[in-house]
Amino acid sequence: MMTTLTTHPYRPLFGWTECMLLLVAIFWGTSYGLTKDALMYVGVFSFVGIRFGLTFLMLLPVLVRDFKQGKNQDWLRACQPVLFCQESLL
Repeated sequence: MMTTLTTHPYRPLFGWTECMLLLVAIFWGTSYGLTKDALMYVGVFSFVGIRFGLTFLMLLPVLVRDFKQGKNQDWLRACQPVLFCQESLL
């Protein structure tokens, strides 16, 4: 009986997913101190607006890419609860 050795493709020990998880942990770990310091200079609602605005700008390239690839077919259905909540606040 002959046995053969199979080789597995190279997979790095620390890949893209692990790097992203480490980056998220760093952001979460430092956000409390930065938020505490920022709130001494800016109001709460202004800070939240700036934070969400920066997040939107950072995710905008991904959103545009997904629209170009046709991955966002049901975005109107996903936005309906947000639009409903916004109308109820007015």
